[in-house]
Amino acid sequence: MNSGKISAQALRVAIVGGGPRGLAAVEALADHMRDRTAAVTVFETHTAPGAGPNYAPEQTPLNLLNIPLRAIDLPVPKHGQSFDAWLDGAYGPDEYPPRAVIGAYLRARFAALRERLPMEVIGHHVVACEPGKGGWLLRTDEGSDHGPFDEVLLCLGHQPVKDRQIKRWREHARDADAVLCKAYPSAALLAATDWQGRTVAIRGFGLAMIDVTRVLTEGLGGRFETESDGRLTYIASGREPVKLVPFSLNGIPPAPKPATAAADQPYRVEERERLAFRDAVASVMELADGDLKPIFDILAEMAGARLPEDDKGAVFAWLRDGAEDDPDVPDDGQPAEAMRLYLAMALGKAKPSVGYVTGQVWRHLQNDLRIAYNPAPKTAAVAEALIPFDDGLKRFSYGPPAEATARLLALIDAGKLTLRRVDDPDIELVDGGWRIAENGGADVATAMVDSVLAGPNIAKVSSPLIADLRERGFVSQLGKGLGASVRPDGRIIDAKGEPVEGLSLLGRLANGSVIATDSLHDCFGEAVRRWARRVAGR
Repeated sequence: MNSGKISAQALRVAIVGGGPRGLAAVEALADHMRDRTAAVTVFETHTAPGAGPNYAPEQTPLNLLNIPLRAIDLPVPKHGQSFDAWLDGAYGPDEYPPRAVIGAYLRARFAALRERLPMEVIGHHVVACEPGKGGWLLRTDEGSDHGPFDEVLLCLGHQPVKDRQIKRWREHARDADAVLCKAYPSAALLAATDWQGRTVAIRGFGLAMIDVTRVLTEGLGGRFETESDGRLTYIASGREPVKLVPFSLNGIPPAPKPATAAADQPYRVEERERLAFRDAVASVMELADGDLKPIFDILAEMAGARLPEDDKGAVFAWLRDGAEDDPDVPDDGQPAEAMRLYLAMALGKAKPSVGYVTGQVWRHLQNDLRIAYNPAPKTAAVAEALIPFDDGLKRFSYGPPAEATARLLALIDAGKLTLRRVDDPDIELVDGGWRIAENGGADVATAMVDSVLAGPNIAKVSSPLIADLRERGFVSQLGKGLGASVRPDGRIIDAKGEPVEGLSLLGRLANGSVIATDSLHDCFGEAVRRWARRVAGR
């Protein structure tokens, strides 16, 4: 992929979505092109190509990465700096940098790439994609046509879905003079209304909920102080909501990751264990019937060896029974107490539970899971079993920083956050907002923040581009609740079961065809290189 004048024989490539995965795709294509030139057009509406909205450099520093600096291992670009070198010691290995910081790095990395490669960036949404004479034609939201392109790669992040509940609640909010807004972008959340004195419901009990609580407390002038015993105390500013009321379908809290490298050391996986795990995943793929027993066997052996009682049987029983309620941890009925226990485990101050150990081992196996699963042939039965299992373990493997859990507990102690309504409450539409009832009591919220990020169910995605491709049969669903069916090299499989030449998709909308996509590391992983090798070899 040479810089300079573009020849008439140049390969014409469109990348729809210029966030981290789009950046990685262009880098991979540049690495794999040899004698032939490629002309790349990137469609990205965000003002920071390379970063995109999730890592927007201008977002509040309260939105933190969900992995510590010591765990960030991005490939170094051929013509640029590593993230560590770019940071130049600004953060310690156990710190969680703001997402804005890595966004600034990704933006700079994209800008450096753009300086040496022929690349056009178009700041409009693509709403239609169809085959035409000489290649694929793209139409943007302001009515312009672009192309033809020899290759189109869709690197779309979170997409809107049809949500009847939110639609009904949005209409109610207008009629009741209440507030309903999304968790992101955080700047828009803060600008939405005056939060002082309100009771604010938060739909969701995951990582996005943690971002919302930070914005509506520290973002409004509140602060935390550390007591002599190490506990945090929240000091209110008077500008924040009077109470935050999160709720979810199961009320189970995410467990924080080990706080330091030393605390994480017991969960690290040896090479022989990695290879055995990959073999187990391969066995599941070959069986093709959705039976996960080979994975349960090796995971129980690995996690059991790390439990104080060396209890493989307890792990296997938990996995076999659905890996939901953690044994000996009241995570379903007493979420605040469960959070305190998990925090003690993260700090190395309490005996780790079956769920906590298994989840941390699973976290260390994420790349091995991708290596074994993504390139292999797979059936809908396997995907429909393994994807929900991986999603269920994310409350451990994708858990928040220990400091974030400590701050939530301080907010609970200060009466600013309640978990009394967190477990699938009854919600009634009332004058002025929503009545949220559970555990024999109720809170009336006059504002609600939706922190639930839509899942990658391709059948429910409502964005014009995906809806159009789906309705015309260019996109098919791998299995119930899953993403699009795609080949390992990214090519989309149409409704007839055939690969669509020149049209590819990478990332979360291919969930099921690939696994563990909600990671910055996956953006720069082998999937983009498989796609680039195929395209370069045309």
